[in-house]
Amino acid sequence: MTLTLRDYDNRDDDGAHFETTGTPDQIIGYLDGALRSDLTDPDDGAVLDAAITALREGEVDRADAELRHFAVRVAITGTDDSAPTA
Repeated sequence: MTLTLRDYDNRDDDGAHFETTGTPDQIIGYLDGALRSDLTDPDDGAVLDAAITALREGEVDRADAELRHFAVRVAITGTDDSAPTA
């Protein structure tokens, strides 16, 4: 599965929001690193943890709902074509 993450509060010099595409583990790395380091409210850690748990469980819609709290969106943008088919 390939995910795309958009962080609307993290902008470059031209004003464009941060966007990255990767595996769930790569997206979790961003959330648990860059995003977590920006948290200022201690209660936000629980919201972020819930989003990360949802991604680990493959529940992208639930993760997206949690991440809206941080002006971050995540969506499935591709699938793993190497998986065997029946």
